[in-house]
Amino acid sequence: FEPIGGAAGSFLRPEHRASLHELLLGAQGVYAHMAHVLKVPTAGDVLHALITFEMLLVSQAIDFRNLFHLAGTLIGLQKAMIADVERNHPDLSAIKDFGTYKWNVESVRTDRRHDQDLLADLMTTQRNATEALRTMFAQDLRPRTAKAAEAPADAVWDAIKVRSEPFGDTLAIGERNLRLVDTLDIFDETSEKRHHFLIAEERDRYRSRQRLKYPDGVVVEDVGVHFEGGHAQFEVGNVEPNRDVVLISRIDYVRGDYEAEVHVNGRKAPNLAVPGNDMKFRWRNWPYVIPADMVTEPVLRIVITPVKQDRDVNLFTVWAFQPA
Repeated sequence: FEPIGGAAGSFLRPEHRASLHELLLGAQGVYAHMAHVLKVPTAGDVLHALITFEMLLVSQAIDFRNLFHLAGTLIGLQKAMIADVERNHPDLSAIKDFGTYKWNVESVRTDRRHDQDLLADLMTTQRNATEALRTMFAQDLRPRTAKAAEAPADAVWDAIKVRSEPFGDTLAIGERNLRLVDTLDIFDETSEKRHHFLIAEERDRYRSRQRLKYPDGVVVEDVGVHFEGGHAQFEVGNVEPNRDVVLISRIDYVRGDYEAEVHVNGRKAPNLAVPGNDMKFRWRNWPYVIPADMVTEPVLRIVITPVKQDRDVNLFTVWAFQPA
């Protein structure tokens, strides 16, 4: 025989499906925190049940024919988690909000008539249970917000500016440990292409290879670009959003005393100021901090525009660091 008839798809009402989907998504984060951070293994069982429940819902495979059986399985796992917490995590079970969670989980019985009223009770108690857990872990579940860049003391910056030792994969600035995330090597064709480096709208520019001294007398050779007018732009990659970025640019400090506007991904950032100059010891490593609230993407597009367009500005190697 050839099967023709049968059930296809779900006849759950759209508003119920949307509310149930929202509930399942909203609960996953708190159980993930309990399973992965607090190391409550039975919370992982609840998390996996929620994910499976969501997958079935999205696949149009849930309605009153199986919804309450699935809900019963979920509640059974939640009760096992409650017993686990009470036995192995007394510090958590003693919190008032956990008592609220327990009451909501255990207050509904699924062995009654499977109708709209039971669905409403399940939705309400599960929503209240999730909210109780969220309240318990509100501090831990709060999204990480961008911290303002903490500028190290001037003495620390001064030490970075005159450092002749090559920068490695890590860098200590005061009490902060940084890691190298990217390096732009001017005059290296591969590096320039990878970072989309260019000088635009300039009146004049030239490249130079310099063998200059740092203030400690160490001679270092590097290749860079000098430009007058226009702007320089490049990209910094491998960046972790919401964490400040420290750019350190090697410059020829023979002509300082300039200021430049800086834009990061189209947003105006604090100006870059380079006061002073040194005719004898010309190398400096000039630091610039991009505040964490401007680090919103894994790739930053940096545009540097001198305020006075008649100034000769230069860039050699550029290193990008972030907190380790």
